[in-house]
This record gives sequence, C-alpha cells and structure tokens, in this order.
Amino acid sequence: MEQHPIDRRMAKQSDLERLRAGVDAWNQWRREHPEIIPNLRGANLRQENLLEIDFTRADLKNADLSEANLWGATLCEAHAQDANLREANLRGANLAAAMLCGADLSSANASGANASGADLSGCVLKEADLSNADLSGAALRGADLERADL
Repeated sequence: MEQHPIDRRMAKQSDLERLRAGVDAWNQWRREHPEIIPNLRGANLRQENLLEIDFTRADLKNADLSEANLWGATLCEAHAQDANLREANLRGANLAAAMLCGADLSSANASGANASGADLSGCVLKEADLSNADLSGAALRGADLERADL
C-alpha cells in the first residue's frame, strides 16, 4: 500500500505525473488507493480540463486552478487554502468540508455546488456565481462577497 507524507513546500512529482495521464486514469487510481492523500500543493493547473475529477482530501494549497474546468469535481475535505480558483468552473462540484480559507474564487461559477461545511473564511468571492449552491454550515468569516450571486 503506497502512502507518502505531504511535502510542505511543493507538489509531489509522481502525483503530478498521474494527473497528467488524464482524469480517467487519476480517478481510477483514487478508487484503488483512497487512503493516499495526493499532494498537488502549489501545482500549476491553470485552464486544465478536470471535469469530474476526484480531489477528495487532496492537498491543493496555493495551487493555481484559475480558469480550470472543475465541473462536477469532488473536492470533499480537500485542503485548498490560498488556492487560485479565479474564473474556475465549479458548477455542481462537491466542496463539502473543503478547507478553502483565503482562496480566490473571483468570478468563479459555483452554481449548484455543494459547499456545506466548507471553510470559506477570508475567501475572495467577488462576482462569483453561487446560485443554488448549498452553503449550509459553511464558514464565511471575512469572505468578500461583493457582487456575488447568492
């Protein structure tokens, strides 16, 4: 059973290589190894097509996911503090219990997303589309909701 400690500075190269193999291969690996916590800390995933990807419990701290297609993605319990999700497509994504403190979701489309229990403290949600999103139990302390569609 492969397990690795989370590198506190940068993404683990083998995890990046698995991701580059495609979403289907990544999701298969996640199903086979649910105990592994993927380390994608600081990864540049800008404009990537990550449709329905499984990032459950993944370390995405400081990752650049700006303009990425995360439609229907699973980010349950993911650690994405200070991540860049500007203009990301998070429609229908599952962000339940995700740690997104300080993340930038400006102009992101998170309509219909499940963010129940997520920590959105200090997030920039300017002009984000949160229509029909489930924010029950979400922490929004200090979040910037200017012109957000709730």
